[in-house]
Amino acid sequence: WGRLTYADPLFPKKLQAGEAVDWCVGCMACGRGFSEGKATGCFVHASPWLEPDDH
Repeated sequence: WGRLTYADPLFPKKLQAGEAVDWCVGCMACGRGFSEGKATGCFVHASPWLEPDDH
């Protein structure tokens, strides 16, 4: 997955377990240039201590 600073470290396991995952919306808030529409385990949108935000 490369160096995804803000990615969920359990993302691959979640994918294998069939759990819900978060998809990049291209908001660029992470500054890592994730591709819109790709599964990312996004820190910005998946964080339990932050409310989802439409960018």
